[in-house]
Amino acid sequence: MTLPNKQIVTRGLPTLLVLALLLAGCAGSTNHFGVISAGRAGLTDYEVGKLGDDWQRYRLPDADHVYINRANGSSILANATCEIENRIPLVALTNHLLVDFTHRVIVKQEELVIDGRTALRTELQAQLDGAPIQICIYVVQIDSCIYDLCFAAHPDYFADQLVEFEEFVTDFHARRTD
Repeated sequence: MTLPNKQIVTRGLPTLLVLALLLAGCAGSTNHFGVISAGRAGLTDYEVGKLGDDWQRYRLPDADHVYINRANGSSILANATCEIENRIPLVALTNHLLVDFTHRVIVKQEELVIDGRTALRTELQAQLDGAPIQICIYVVQIDSCIYDLCFAAHPDYFADQLVEFEEFVTDFHARRTD
């Protein structure tokens, strides 16, 4: 399937890069546990839930929110990509985020409602450079913005921290700024 918008083609690359860097132990800087985020393009503001004290925010140029759990290296990413001209199936958007992961096994995939819109929640097991990883991704398109909310962890830590990620997602709310 060819994606119709050039921005979509580049959307998955930063997310995959972020997940790869996070799981490889990338170093970070500041603590931040606020709930309001300005999307990089300045076209959307959105809220996400607060995380506990074990999570540290990292600033990376290609992501709105990146958090790493200092105790075990689990990562959470929240990102918005705006000015998307076409509605794209949520499955295609999700698959685009997973292009560099191998041995993918979908554990559960379901449509649900986030912020009044249909979202796709995908939970899967995969490998990244041969290392096992479990991932939970929510993808929602609201007007011309796509929001990716991603959690990645080593399988030993996934179940324990999935609840905290789900709370992070539950508080998601988008506000257009244009």
